[in-house]
Formats: sequence, C-alpha cells, structure tokens
Amino acid sequence: MQKFLAVGFVVLAVILVWLLSNPPKPRREGVDDTLVRIDELEKQDKEQNAEIEKLKKQFSDSTSRIADGEKQANAAIGTMQMVV
Repeated sequence: MQKFLAVGFVVLAVILVWLLSNPPKPRREGVDDTLVRIDELEKQDKEQNAEIEKLKKQFSDSTSRIADGEKQANAAIGTMQMVV
C-alpha cells in the first residue's frame, strides 16, 4: 500500500514539475488572428472608400462635361436655326 502511495506521489510530482516548466499557452492565438483580420478588413474598407470617392469625382466630372457639351450643341442648333 505504501508502495502505491509513493508511486502516486512521484507521478504527481513529475506532472507538477512538467506543468510548471511548460505552462499552457493562453488561447490568444485566435484572438490575435481575428484582430489582424479586422485590421486588414478596415484597411481594405478605407481603400475601397477612397476608390469610390475617386470614381464619384470622375462621374461628376464626366456629367459636367456632358452638360457643357449639351449646352454647346443647343447653342449651335439655335445658331443654325437663326441662319436658316
């Protein structure tokens, strides 16, 4: 009986020494990966928003040029109607 208790204490001591020398790592790996992914998505969002603003400006410039061309065409048509 004493032999079993001695073996049990030795096994517990070995497990205790092993746990103290190799503490379990906290489960932050998943959290860190998620935070990195969130940062990447926020960066992509900012880039996409900048691209959207650029395209909005290009569209606005294009519609302004179309409106200017339309005014010039109407003026030319009016001039041609006056001549005829």
